[in-house]
Amino acid sequence: MTKRTIQNRRRAERLDAHYDVTFFDGKRVHKEYVRDISVGGLQIEALKPLEPGTQLTLTLPSSPPLKVKGIVRWTSKIGYRYKIGVQFIQLTPQQEQKIKEIIHGLFWQTHSSSF
Repeated sequence: MTKRTIQNRRRAERLDAHYDVTFFDGKRVHKEYVRDISVGGLQIEALKPLEPGTQLTLTLPSSPPLKVKGIVRWTSKIGYRYKIGVQFIQLTPQQEQKIKEIIHGLFWQTHSSSF
């Protein structure tokens, strides 16, 4: 599947993000790095791969921290690290709204110097 095909299937624009995320994969807790985020999911950069289909409980940085469920959709190796695509699942309207607020805050953090 090409990058273009994947982008065409996305329902929401992704915003570049650069922050730590903590998640539980059913076996252990991981702390990795978020590369981008949208209302539909996020991309994690990690030292170890996760299998597609793995369900995660993610803790997103907000006040208070936001816990959401996700599922690994793809993993690709880039050098010595891995990019992992995660789709959010079973979001409540309140969780979706909080993710929108996180994205809004990230947008203004990264673009405030442009205005």
